[in-house]
Amino acid sequence: MALKGREGTAVARRSSIDAILFWGCVAALIGFLGQWIGVMKMLTVMVEHGLVSPDMVVYGLSESLLTPVAGMFVLVGSAFLWFFLRVGLWAAEGRS
Repeated sequence: MALKGREGTAVARRSSIDAILFWGCVAALIGFLGQWIGVMKMLTVMVEHGLVSPDMVVYGLSESLLTPVAGMFVLVGSAFLWFFLRVGLWAAEGRS
């Protein structure tokens, strides 16, 4: 109901709400980009130092998964927020 009283057209409100989902997707992509940068740095260190224990490789890979997981959490949160705001806008516009 609060969405009905805001200024602007329905198109502007929809595009503002859609921006939430867009930035959630950007966060997920940045997370995957961060993982690839971390893996490339890890491989560079492995080449420079020669033999590396398998435990260190697994630890490095597990650390590299932190950024995509964080990005996916932001994406899921923004998707829920986007959904609830769209449902609220839909109800506020009288389409229920």
